[in-house]
Amino acid sequence: MREMKDRTAVILGAGPAGTMAASILADAGIDTIILEKSKFPRFSIGESLLPRCLDSLEKGGFLPAIQKANFLIKTGARFYSEDKLCEFDFSVQHTAGWDHAWHVKRSEFDKILADEVERKGVEIIYGATVTDVVLEKSGNSVVSFSDKTGVEHQVKAQQIIDASGYGKVLSRLFGLEEPIDGIARQAVFGHVVDKTGHGNWKNKINVICHKPDTWSWEIAFADGSTSIGVVSPQCDSAESADDELKKWIEEIGEHHDRYAKYDQTFPAQRIRAYGSKTKSFFGDGWVLAGNAFGFIDPIFSSGVTMALVSGEMAGELVAKQIKGEKVDWNKEYLAPIQTGLDVFKSFVDWWYDGTLQKIFFAEKPNEMIKNQICSILAGYVWDDTNSILRKYKRTIPTLAHILSSEN
Repeated sequence: MREMKDRTAVILGAGPAGTMAASILADAGIDTIILEKSKFPRFSIGESLLPRCLDSLEKGGFLPAIQKANFLIKTGARFYSEDKLCEFDFSVQHTAGWDHAWHVKRSEFDKILADEVERKGVEIIYGATVTDVVLEKSGNSVVSFSDKTGVEHQVKAQQIIDASGYGKVLSRLFGLEEPIDGIARQAVFGHVVDKTGHGNWKNKINVICHKPDTWSWEIAFADGSTSIGVVSPQCDSAESADDELKKWIEEIGEHHDRYAKYDQTFPAQRIRAYGSKTKSFFGDGWVLAGNAFGFIDPIFSSGVTMALVSGEMAGELVAKQIKGEKVDWNKEYLAPIQTGLDVFKSFVDWWYDGTLQKIFFAEKPNEMIKNQICSILAGYVWDDTNSILRKYKRTIPTLAHILSSEN
């Protein structure tokens, strides 16, 4: 076992949550190291960003580098069901926030963030597999990991930020995982070339409601390729992800028209039972950020937003604590993160039970309400000026009932 020099903070994972936290810590002068299991660039789901992401990217100092990458600008969201269409435009949302985001290939996006924090002096060890974490009585933690050659190492630190995403390192090691209530779902997805060229939807994520429990996305990229994915109830089919995606393209008419004879630029992948949650978000000397504390559903593209926001907050609070300032983790971290998760979780539930469709596809939509919902879909779920958010658990179902009665 090789012991490395002590660090002040260790971050597990170099995705958006991890690099966001690392950037904040580096700016605060905190000696930080990131342990990343994969080799970058690497593929990841979560390719359609929300405007709220830009606030965090700006705070972390990433915005200039992202803007130089010339990703395709995303101006809103488009929902289609049979002959009904509902479009949201971020430029007319309620919140005084960003009016756009981007469609990004995560292999490129995540690499840009990682390169930027390395420029700030943060060391990233790629190919590092964490094997154990021991919390010492002194308040320090000892993280054991093997490098890409199989050599075992140990690094000691005052604080750990687990941003390991689906790896959920600390949740696994500390027994924090909890079962998810409800129907288990899966996503199958890949990158293809649209033979007809991107249509007038290319600057918006295109969501197609196929069945009450099945929907698909289309996300256009600047190089002309498209991310296409289908979310459905989980099945135990033995067919390959490629074959399953082809089957869905045949079945969903809107996709068949564009992709019947497509060129595949990235092999299809499948994630089963993707939902997750944990018992605790923080403890003495550690905190979870991003998908490490749970993942809801991709329907409203909330994953990267929650990752960046939680990474930003975790970085700021860990920096405060390291500098000797008192931190109320329940009030300053858990409460706002839980607020964001609760809003997105409610909207996900309303999507699958049909409540939102009654609002989205209403014959005579209320523009003020639509703009307020647009802000939520833009990721501004912490905006106190948005009246819908004050009593959203009552307002949304009531509104859906009224609109369905009128129709």
